Amino acid sequence: MCEVMPVKPGFVPGLRAEVEATVDAGMQAAFDGRVIHPLYSTWSLVHHLEHAARRVLEPYLEPHEEGVGYAVEVRHLAPTPVGARVRAVAVLEAVEGNRVICRVEAYNDLEKIAEGRQVQVVLERDAFRRRIEALQQRLARQDSPAP
Repeated sequence: MCEVMPVKPGFVPGLRAEVEATVDAGMQAAFDGRVIHPLYSTWSLVHHLEHAARRVLEPYLEPHEEGVGYAVEVRHLAPTPVGARVRAVAVLEAVEGNRVICRVEAYNDLEKIAEGRQVQVVLERDAFRRRIEALQQRLARQDSPAP
C-alpha cells in the first residue's frame, strides 16, 4: 500500500472543490421508513461533503492509486428544508503521508449549515482491490451453510 503520496503539481493547500444539490424528499432525516424531520439529513450532508472532498483529490490520482474515505468529523449547525439549495465545499488543508485532509463546509442560501474535516487515504489500487476480493471471499465463506 502507498505510504506517502508524491507531491503533484497543483495539489497544494487551498485547492478547492464544490458540490451543489437541491434538497429533495429522499434527503430528509428518516429512519425505518418514517420521516423524522422534513429537513436535510446529516447523512445527506456528509455524503455531499465527502463528494466535494473526492473532487479535490480525484484529478490528482495516478492510474495506480485509489482514494478511500478514512474519517469524517462534521458539525451540523443549521437546518435546511426540502426544496432549498445546498453548496458543499472542500478545501485541501494538508497532505500527511498518504492522508489527504480537507476542511469541509456547507451552506444553504441563508447561512453556513455545517463545518468539519474529511480525510481520505491514497492506496495502491491493485492492492486495495485484492483486499476487497479477499474480504468478499471471507464473507462468502461465512454465509455458506455448514455441511
